[in-house]
Amino acid sequence: MSSFGSPPPTSKTPSLPPAVIFQHPGRIWQLALCNAWESLQQVGQVWQPLPRILVASIPDRIEAILQDRPASFAVLSTKSLHYQACLQRLPDWTQRHPLATFCVINNSGIDLKPALWELGVRCVVQSTWETEILARWLAWHLRRLDEPPDQWLKGVWDRLPWPRWSGTGLVSG
Repeated sequence: MSSFGSPPPTSKTPSLPPAVIFQHPGRIWQLALCNAWESLQQVGQVWQPLPRILVASIPDRIEAILQDRPASFAVLSTKSLHYQACLQRLPDWTQRHPLATFCVINNSGIDLKPALWELGVRCVVQSTWETEILARWLAWHLRRLDEPPDQWLKGVWDRLPWPRWSGTGLVSG
């Protein structure tokens, strides 16, 4: 068993490519994400195709998709009837599926960002006007999956201040 609490993929348990899982009822958010993704592609900010979009309104269906596609990008919605049940399962999902990213569409009118961030949600948007933010988080998510772990660690090390200070010359700021 891996250190993340879920078994590594084997020939018996194939891991499907990541998908975008929408809990939101209706298709407006899916269409808005497609348009935002296309806009980002036109300006060269994303190069991958948009992953497959799946809709799953109940927690058990979201769980099943995460089992098949553990590196998915899940978008939960405060408008869903099952939103609170999903929030209750969110800590377990983030622990069992560490490659997944969770976002929330908050139409409630209440500022839920601090509480949602504590639960592991990366992005909170309120209207389709903010779909580009959601698309940018999706692009970040996909780039993170493509980056080999040793490159990620090297990137973190390169951003730390002390390698610049290791020389004998003066430090300029």
